[in-house]
Amino acid sequence: MDEQQVQKDIETMVSYLKIHQPENATPEYAAAMLDFMQTKLHELALNDPEELLNLYESYQQSPENK
Repeated sequence: MDEQQVQKDIETMVSYLKIHQPENATPEYAAAMLDFMQTKLHELALNDPEELLNLYESYQQSPENK
């Protein structure tokens, strides 16, 4: 992933955190959270692909995706 996209992802996460966890709304925390989420999704894909599929299907049904 290119550096511009990484920065955009971090900025987006900071915006989310400002609303939901203002005490953690820093670029450092956002980057760490994104790394954590990526690692956990990778682990889920390796260890429980069916649950990852369930998560994806749940996302498809969510109002944010409509």
